[in-house]
Amino acid sequence: MTSFDLDAPEYCCAILRDRAGRYLIERRPAHSSHQPRRLTCFGGGREEGESPEACITRELREELTWDEGLIRSVGLRRAVRLESKARFIAWFFAGEPADPAWPFRCEHGYEAVWLSEARLLAEPSLSSWHKAAILALIRGEPVAVVPK
Repeated sequence: MTSFDLDAPEYCCAILRDRAGRYLIERRPAHSSHQPRRLTCFGGGREEGESPEACITRELREELTWDEGLIRSVGLRRAVRLESKARFIAWFFAGEPADPAWPFRCEHGYEAVWLSEARLLAEPSLSSWHKAAILALIRGEPVAVVPK
């Protein structure tokens, strides 16, 4: 993977928003090795040779127990590229859950929560990377830069 490979990020995440404007966010447990007790978008690390689309599909299946049909119906699309000065970090995909009442079954200790845009953006436990990507999507910007 090189910094010039536009389709090979380290991570792939999903910004999931329903028609009412609420965001489906993951609350990580205290025992999480990355971002403990923080709010993040669902997603994770891309495996070697895995396409970004395959990565986000796998991550949503693992983290929300979504099957292939539901993931397709969400209509995920690449929306925001997260980068720092030195590297391309993540693709954030945008999508709308087809059924906000879906009975999410997260990994042990993780929680799926719905938050309004105002509440989410005011939440101090929202990961700075994820906040940057969500703000870029709201502004219609295709690139978010990791905050310093």
